[in-house]
Amino acid sequence: MRNAICALALLLLCACAAKPPQLHGSVLTPPPQAHGFALRDQHGTPYALSQSRGQTVALYFGFTHCRDVCPQTLAMLGKARNLAGLTPQQVRIVMVSVDPANDTGAALRRFFDKVGVQATGLSGTRAQLQSVYKAYGIAVIPEKHDIGHTGTIFLIDSRGRLRELLDPSAASTAVAADLRAIVD
Repeated sequence: MRNAICALALLLLCACAAKPPQLHGSVLTPPPQAHGFALRDQHGTPYALSQSRGQTVALYFGFTHCRDVCPQTLAMLGKARNLAGLTPQQVRIVMVSVDPANDTGAALRRFFDKVGVQATGLSGTRAQLQSVYKAYGIAVIPEKHDIGHTGTIFLIDSRGRLRELLDPSAASTAVAADLRAIVD
């Protein structure tokens, strides 16, 4: 009985305490600095991850002719950003291409327009991209009619720290809560 009373008292004490924001993915503690890189965006403009300081970045890897996961991930991130009441200036969605031969600037722009999400699409030389894949632990496996690749979403805070790893199948409502918790 005494143990039950102690447990109840502890439960009530915890319920009354202010709780830190709950993140839904794999939280990295302490958060390491995200690996920097420089590629070109869908307009041919140089883009370095460091230029997004002051913004939260949702970084993922994909390709424009993907039929399912890549457009679904982009749509989910856009929906989560909207549900969180955040703007593209507060949360930048960045997709690094795993298919540089086909993901031209025009293809990336069409892809984002088709899905209806404001995002930044990045590509570069095979050597540049291999360096980014390696830094983020991304496996890219060309298949006959597809490209297998790691689908992890990396949430990077406004100070350039890698805060959370998300599964692309995460619910947009959970990701929205995570974005609100991370945005300064």
